Amino acid sequence: LGQRCWLLSLLIIVQVLDCTSACAGCYFGCSPRVSSSLDEKVMADFIKTCTSLYPEIRVMVLTGGEVLSLDIEMVKRILRLAKSCGLTTRIVTNAFWATTISAASLLMDELVHAGLDEINVSTGDVHQRFVPLKNILNVVRCAERVDGLRTCLVVVEDAPKRFFPKMTWLRL
Repeated sequence: LGQRCWLLSLLIIVQVLDCTSACAGCYFGCSPRVSSSLDEKVMADFIKTCTSLYPEIRVMVLTGGEVLSLDIEMVKRILRLAKSCGLTTRIVTNAFWATTISAASLLMDELVHAGLDEINVSTGDVHQRFVPLKNILNVVRCAERVDGLRTCLVVVEDAPKRFFPKMTWLRL
């Protein structure tokens, strides 16, 4: 008694339910028709409170719907706050914003400068109906050039060969 039986190491903030995609079976039920996001002050207070109460938390994840469809300046402030609390930071995105290499580079550079440690790109056959594979490849290509940025590509597929016949080379 008196000892914690489990350790919290991950702080996951479902920042927004609005999404640029409307994937069937989305875990959070996100879509462009849902307009709901957390206030910056609520997120900031939550991060400070959680890291104070649970110093074993090591990673803060911003996810949802599409985090990067929000005010990018706010996202950067939240990243900076998380870093100031000693956390590693991760953003989960569908890469809708990476329409060109230059657009991907510009935003990724801004996010890394604000404290982003990992970008997690969700894709797959359902996602491809809304976000072209080219966007995913733009993120991967840019991430290769960013020193210290970890990249995670999550591919959820119902029909693996149909949408990604040549993706085996994308092992990150």
